[in-house]
Amino acid sequence: MFYKKDLPTKSQSSVKLSISNFSKGINTDKDQSVLDINQSPLSYNFLYINGALKQGYGVGNVSLVDKTGTSYVVDSLYSDHEKFLKLWIYRSNPAYEGEATYANIFIMDDTYHIYRIIFDYTFIPLLPYTATDGLFTQVPLSAVSYRYNSKDYLVMSSLADGVYLVDPAATNIKVNNAPKITSMCVHYERIFATVQDNQNALWFCKEFDPTKWEIDGTGAGFIEMVDERGYLTKVISFLDYVYIFREYGIARLVGYADETEFVVSQIFSSSSKIYENTVCICGDVVLMLTGNGLYAFDGLNTKKINLGIDEMFEGQKNEDAVCCFYKGKYFLACKLNYPDEYMAEEGEYVNNSLLVYDTETGELSITRGIDIRDMAAIQETRNNKVVMIFRGDNELLLGELNDSGKFLYLDKLRDILMGTNGPLYFFYNIMFGGDYSVYTSGSLDTCSFHPALNGYN
Repeated sequence: MFYKKDLPTKSQSSVKLSISNFSKGINTDKDQSVLDINQSPLSYNFLYINGALKQGYGVGNVSLVDKTGTSYVVDSLYSDHEKFLKLWIYRSNPAYEGEATYANIFIMDDTYHIYRIIFDYTFIPLLPYTATDGLFTQVPLSAVSYRYNSKDYLVMSSLADGVYLVDPAATNIKVNNAPKITSMCVHYERIFATVQDNQNALWFCKEFDPTKWEIDGTGAGFIEMVDERGYLTKVISFLDYVYIFREYGIARLVGYADETEFVVSQIFSSSSKIYENTVCICGDVVLMLTGNGLYAFDGLNTKKINLGIDEMFEGQKNEDAVCCFYKGKYFLACKLNYPDEYMAEEGEYVNNSLLVYDTETGELSITRGIDIRDMAAIQETRNNKVVMIFRGDNELLLGELNDSGKFLYLDKLRDILMGTNGPLYFFYNIMFGGDYSVYTSGSLDTCSFHPALNGYN
């Protein structure tokens, strides 16, 4: 007699993924096993827009429009040197109603020569700004626009060379009695400044005269702040007050015409260091990066912004982070600690990431693989964009932010997205038309993968 006997075979498993909503963005702080299906434990070089996954930010050559409406591409810079170190946006202040406001881009190279791009021309040149030749032997730490004696100046301060009022018409003024300024702002026709000479003091010049800093009873002076909040590192004019950012706190100064009536209040203490170059006025709030993450400050209260990536800031020193604000978004170039073994960078990066935080929607995107040295937002009549300079192989290039997903003339930036669906962890290496790589926590015989990415299925 014959008996039927079924032989044991390997069980098969099949998983179908249909991910069409990425509205909850990235979160590296939660354990992957408890993440929402619409949330990623790691992603970069993508944009999250209204729940959809879009191609990420990129950098292209700068295109500018002159006063005739003609567009010019600034694709080469006329420097004989190796790299650019700093850039500023200089804006004129109209002297009378109806006078045009114009802007310049100033760029300094590694020999401390300044180049400028002038927008108010019938073409867009980038030429050496010879009026500043020989002024600086060190990169100026701070620069502000100031109208003095009915003329527009860019007030620039270098620790080695002092303070200059730089005039686009080529008549510069050396300020012989100014302290060594590290940060400054203009408030009610005075310049308020933090200084290297006494890092516990806030200095201010005489009203209406940025060339007068002597302590002689005519209007200039300083205010000392000595407590556990540390040195003064950054000063801004915001909501009719002067705010002084310290290593571990924020102070507010009520400063109008009469310096004898100045009042200082300490309004915030931080448990971690505030990175002064990340302090940025973003509409009706100020954003700043600390060692503990990103914070929003409204002039009185300070609130931590939950980006979901606190772990990526741990162990990183962001002294060289830089930022700007443009069209409702806070742009932050900084160093992040990525929890993966896939390196998007080659060589040593100071800032390996660009974070873009939408202050209205709270959406966050991360661009990895660009080392931004400095950046600024241009917002004027004909030209509106974010421009930047870099470290590494592109140190003599000026770029503008775009949505190409590419870095200048190089290949597309690598896209990474990780997700979770119960026991399955998947990993996209997506070039928008390229291959998909799927990694799981267990074995799978079949996997039907249907991501909805920028219209692709």
